[in-house]
Order: sequence, then structure tokens, then C-alpha cells
Amino acid sequence: METLLATNKFSLITSNTSTFAWKVRYCAALSRNTEKIGTLSWTIADSFLRMPSEQHEWRKEVFKSLLLSLEEKKYFALLRNAEAIQVVAKIAFFGNKMVRPIDGLTRTHWEAETQLSTLIQHCFAQYPVAKFLESAFYSDHKVHMLWYIQLGRGKSVLELNGFPVQFTAKMAHFFTQASDELEINQAIRWAQAKGYGASDIMAEILAWSSLATHFDGEEFWKTVIQWLAKTTDASLDQVDLVLQYIEFKRNAEATFYMNGRTWNALYRQAQVWHIDVCKAQEAKGRAEWETSGIQGFSKTLYLDTPVSYVIYELVNSESLYEEGAAMYHCVAEYEYDCIEGSAAIFTLRKFKGTEQTIEATIEVNLEYKVIVQAKAKYNEDISDESYILLQEWAKNAGLSLEIEWYVDENIAPQQQDVVYHHVNNTYDTQVTVRFVLIMLFLLYRACS
Repeated sequence: METLLATNKFSLITSNTSTFAWKVRYCAALSRNTEKIGTLSWTIADSFLRMPSEQHEWRKEVFKSLLLSLEEKKYFALLRNAEAIQVVAKIAFFGNKMVRPIDGLTRTHWEAETQLSTLIQHCFAQYPVAKFLESAFYSDHKVHMLWYIQLGRGKSVLELNGFPVQFTAKMAHFFTQASDELEINQAIRWAQAKGYGASDIMAEILAWSSLATHFDGEEFWKTVIQWLAKTTDASLDQVDLVLQYIEFKRNAEATFYMNGRTWNALYRQAQVWHIDVCKAQEAKGRAEWETSGIQGFSKTLYLDTPVSYVIYELVNSESLYEEGAAMYHCVAEYEYDCIEGSAAIFTLRKFKGTEQTIEATIEVNLEYKVIVQAKAKYNEDISDESYILLQEWAKNAGLSLEIEWYVDENIAPQQQDVVYHHVNNTYDTQVTVRFVLIMLFLLYRACS
């Protein structure tokens, strides 16, 4: 009931614009839950409640003082704008760093945005500051606001706290000349590119590229900007595609660097990669099919390090695509044969410790239960080891093996025999060792 009476009293008090002071004082003690979200009263109350209490109670007093002074100086366009009120609250956050008292502020413009610009400059700019830096007070980035304040007090760009890029004096100069249309991170990338000799067009492209969204791994990305600064014939879409590809390669290969690379070559690679990514996305969850019922295969060798070989069936579009992408062949085109049930695709994997490699991709004709094709990476012939494993799997699974297996005719017959039986001899290493030990023991007994 008390809240209702207070609200009704507030409605009467604020019926006249001259009672704005009462409105501010009321909102300073108001719970934002008693006002409709988005209204001016709610915005003022919310701003008060967001300010730290106890040790920093002074910030609320500065905010209240700013609002009352703005009303007195007839900054009505600003005070009727909820977003502008929030900016005033951020100015109050740094109220102890103002270079001029608010009393000296005069109104020269009618638009809310221009009035805000005048207020920011009056409070913090003892020396000229680039206008694009005012955007800091429209965000929640306190460090950016501090940069404005430091520059307004005469600090150099090279002296700013927490600056994410190591600027040269040339870059610092360009930074202060950045366009008003750029946000602060964009201005950093624009100045950086200009400092490395980029054309106006390329510097603008880099300012609007994905590079302006982060400064992680700056030592590496600095080399990318230096490399792109030399490029003259590229669009924003092309640059962003190449940047995505570079990030992909960098995550996949820690040793990926920009030295010796050309724009044309890297752009072609990025295009191929993008097509593959789109295909993978399209294949994801697109189709699944029933297993053929053919049993898989596994074999483990216990040598210095256990090595396991596994053959299993691929039963969805995504796994077919991933197999083809890893092996650089067209197994993904067998998707509809698998769906129709005329073919089954298997993969032969080798596991050694934490490492996994694909040794062969295998096609089985389901009508005749025949292994008709087995290919290694780049559609090359499978290894002798893989062929022996296929023979064993075919025998266990009741399959016929009708693929060509080439043996070098230049190898002597006895060497061919060694190659052919190399895998099986390796599998039987432990048995062979035991047999030799037994024979040595028997020989010792006979001699004694």
C-alpha cells in the first residue's frame, strides 16, 4: 500500500517538467521493479541500483548531480532518452576524474547525441580527443572509457593502459585520425594496417574484418596483417574467408606461418576448404542407414607398444564425408549406394597409443558379399600389411576378396615371400620367441 501511495504521489509531483529534481531524488531510492521496464523512471532507478554502494556511494551523488545540472541547463533531449541516461551513469562512474566542474557546461545543441558529445568532452577532454573514442561510453568497456580520459588529460596513445597492440609512433598517429564511423577496436586494426603500409581500401577492409573482434594471439595475427597489407586486389568477403581459413590452419598446425605465402595460392586453398566445410555441414545428420550385418574385425599386437587394428562399417553421411576428407578420395559419393543397400563401406583403422590412422577405405558389394575395392590415402594402393588384414577379415566374415594386390616383380621370389608373410610373422612374434627358448632348453638338455 505504501508503494502504491508513493507511486501516486510521484505521478502528481512529476506532472510538471520543472519537478525533474523530485523525479531524480525519487528514483534514487526507487526499486526498479516498481516501474515498467524501459521507461525513463525505470532507467534512472536501474542506473542507481547498478552503482556500487558503501565505499563508492559518491558515484550515486555524482550521477544525481549530473542529472539535476543537465535539467537546469535545459538538456531536455538528452534527459528524455533512456540510452543517453545510461551514458550519463557511465560518466558518473569516472566522476572523480573530471577535468572541469559540471557548472561550466552550456547548451549549444538540441539533439541528444550532440548534447552527449558535448557533455563527454566537457567532463574529460582537457586536450582534443578523436570523436570515435566517445563510443566507449556507449558500451560497457571501462578500459576504453579510461583511454578517452587518459587522452583527454594529454597522454600519448603509446602510454594507454591495457592497450592490446604494440603500436609504433606512426600507428599511434593514424589511430588519432581514424574515422568517426569506426568503433575503437576497428580503429586499432585500421591504424595498425596503415602503419604497415596498407592502402586506404585494405586498411578499411581490415577494420571491418573479423580481426577487429579479438586480439588473442596477437604476435601471430600481427604477421597476418603485415602480409595482408601488401595485398591490393581483394574484397572484404575474400579477406574474411582467408582469415577463417588461416585460423583453421593455425588451430590444426602450431607451425603454420605466413612466410613465403602468396595471396592467390592461399585464397584458392581457402575456397576449397570452405567448400569442404559446407559439404561437411550439409552431410551432418543428413542420412543414416542400417548396418549390413557383416561382422567387423579387430586384432591387437603386444609388442613394445600395443598396436590395434579395427575394421568397422560407416553407417551415416557424416562419417562417409569425414573418411573421404581425411583420405582425400570420393567415398562420400557412395552415400546413396549405402542407403539403397547395394554397397557397404568399411574403414580399417590403426591405433597405437593415442594415435589413430586410417589405413584403408573398403567397399563391399552386398549382393555377392565381395570386397571389390580397398584404397589408401589419395586413392593409392593399400599396404601389404592392410592386404593381409583384409584376407583374414574376409575369411572370418565369409567374404570374397577380389581386389588387385601388386607385388614388385623386381624383388626376388624369396624376398616376396618375406614381404607377404611379414605381417603374420610379426603377429606371431611372441610365439616364435617362446619356440626358440624351448628349442634352446632342449638342446641344452641333450648336450648335458
